[in-house]
Amino acid sequence: MMNGFAINQVELEETAKTLKYAKPKTLSDKLRVAPVERDLMKAQADMYQADAVRATLAINQTVEQYSADQHAMNPTVQRAADLHTHLSNPHIPHEDKKFFHAECRPHSQMKPRNMSADKIPIVTLNLSDAEVKRRTGYPTKASFLSYLFIVCDGDITLLEQRNFSLTWLEEWFMHFGYKWGRTTARIWDVSKEYGPNSRDVEMIISSKYSIELKARQRWPMYASYEEDKQLRKGKWNVKYANQRIVMWDMTNIDAYGFSDADLQRLTYSKYYNGNVFKGGVFTQLCGWIGTADLWPGGVSDTDYNRREGYLQRQENFANNDLVNETVLPFTNIYDKGYRAKMIAWKTGKQRVLQPVWAESDRRFGRNETLLTGSVATDRAGNERAVNVSKRAWFLSRGFAQNMSPKRMNDAWLTWCFQANFMFNPVL
Repeated sequence: MMNGFAINQVELEETAKTLKYAKPKTLSDKLRVAPVERDLMKAQADMYQADAVRATLAINQTVEQYSADQHAMNPTVQRAADLHTHLSNPHIPHEDKKFFHAECRPHSQMKPRNMSADKIPIVTLNLSDAEVKRRTGYPTKASFLSYLFIVCDGDITLLEQRNFSLTWLEEWFMHFGYKWGRTTARIWDVSKEYGPNSRDVEMIISSKYSIELKARQRWPMYASYEEDKQLRKGKWNVKYANQRIVMWDMTNIDAYGFSDADLQRLTYSKYYNGNVFKGGVFTQLCGWIGTADLWPGGVSDTDYNRREGYLQRQENFANNDLVNETVLPFTNIYDKGYRAKMIAWKTGKQRVLQPVWAESDRRFGRNETLLTGSVATDRAGNERAVNVSKRAWFLSRGFAQNMSPKRMNDAWLTWCFQANFMFNPVL
């Protein structure tokens, strides 16, 4: 007896032979044999249908194999997708179907892609020092490569990390050239010179800023007392013996006039008579310079000094940089526009030195005049640091429409860190 379909042709033949010679003699025999015959007929029909499918596939494969057009759609796939076609000519679509009527442009007429990988690198290690200085601001090629090792912390894998088909040297050169801004001041200029489109250029520059910012965070914000004492000029050790001196000043990054009323109010500065961003610049006596974050220009120097957070960072630094097992707090030299004595004292008992402020028509005394002249003379070095902080063209040209505030702040924070390895000390 069979249950369901026959397994194969041999079983079908054996079953049929058995039924042929086993003729039923009684009604009960007929009732017993009838289901077997029905199952046998159904199994034979399934077998014939499978043979027909295999034969059809074989014919289709033969037609496709000897077809003139090897890129035509498989007829079996066409039928499954309801794209009917005639077996005699499977490459002519049905006249009612419009899927294959589009004409492709000949390969000879296609415009070749502008791939940077196909070009000879425009930046190599054979560049002269003069060319490096012209395009990036670094005085020599050696100083440029030294800074790369500094920001990458000596990690060659990170140094040679690439985001596009440019070489690793081209990517770094492009980044610093754009920040320096003398030869490539716009993203469009960078794209035309190096090859990648504007979106890829933005991605490359962002990745390099990320590496620089991480390097800046790894380095201490200030030089230690011993380093400052050893590297500063002798006159400072005479005038400020056993003191940890840092000079602070504010400067501006110009911005366009915002159409939004809130942004216009937050960024407008009466002192600069326009829309600006303001940032703090510090200088130590050894010549190490740095910056704090950019803020909207509407903030006063006093509020910036109180709220930005660098006084707290100075307190933490002094607590970890002990001098003779004791804490030596910072002495902050400010312009007379700051009101900072109280907040500095509350933040680690830091000291403040600034020109004497007096009401109108009141004359300075002898000591006040000497103090004011002395501080003003010393602060001339910090004014030079402010000049260095905006020497990059990306910063000095200001904040324009469609620029990224984050990109501007990244450039502001990393430029002075970079400038310490490019230029001579300002003091």
